[in-house]
Formats: sequence, C-alpha cells, structure tokens
Amino acid sequence: MDQLMEGQMWTDNSIQFPRFIAEAQMAGAFTPEILRLMAESMDLESEQVNELLERACAEWDVIVGRT
Repeated sequence: MDQLMEGQMWTDNSIQFPRFIAEAQMAGAFTPEILRLMAESMDLESEQVNELLERACAEWDVIVGRT
C-alpha cells in the first residue's frame, strides 16, 4: 500500500472509528462495568451499547476484507 493511500486511510474516520472500537473490544476494554457506565452516559439501554459494539466490529470486518 502506498503512503498516499495509507495517509488517506489514517484520516478517514469511517475506517478508523470502527477499527478503534473493534480493537478495544478485542483487547477486553469493554468490561461489564464500562458498558454499564457507557450506557448510562449515553442515555442508552445496555443492549443498545452492545449493538453499537457489534456494528462497529462488523464494519471493521468489512473494511479489513476490503483492504
């Protein structure tokens, strides 16, 4: 991959946000307590926070398959 493409990917939030969330998920960053606090902070149900995580991970899987 050339530097221009790498630079464009680095600054593309539609790539980096799902990547960041998926990598944090894989590293175990989202403990039950963290998920509870996130749901509370975001005024969401815990199921909705989990759905966001799943969507981000699924999006990252699509991106990885595409690059």
